[in-house]
Amino acid sequence: MRRITWDSEAGCELNCSALFYSRRGGAELGNRFLHSVDQLVESIQRAPDSFKSVFGEVRKARLPRFPYYLIYWLDVDTDSIHILALAHTSREPGYWKDRL
Repeated sequence: MRRITWDSEAGCELNCSALFYSRRGGAELGNRFLHSVDQLVESIQRAPDSFKSVFGEVRKARLPRFPYYLIYWLDVDTDSIHILALAHTSREPGYWKDRL
């Protein structure tokens, strides 16, 4: 299985978003959000090339039921997947490009 690494800012985005949903809809909604992220990461691990390319080798995968994309790239040399951002679908497109 491919190794997954998270950019530190992407990790912060994940934690902040999970906290937002927990406060908004209770722990159950926060947990559903995290479960959805976990499932999407597993899908990316299985078939990283199946998601849309958005910037060179960088791809995005839409999170089901939540308005977010996981922005990532596959390092073919190490066979690792680097998650650059958990980006909201309608806020500041491309803000994560400086993380490359």
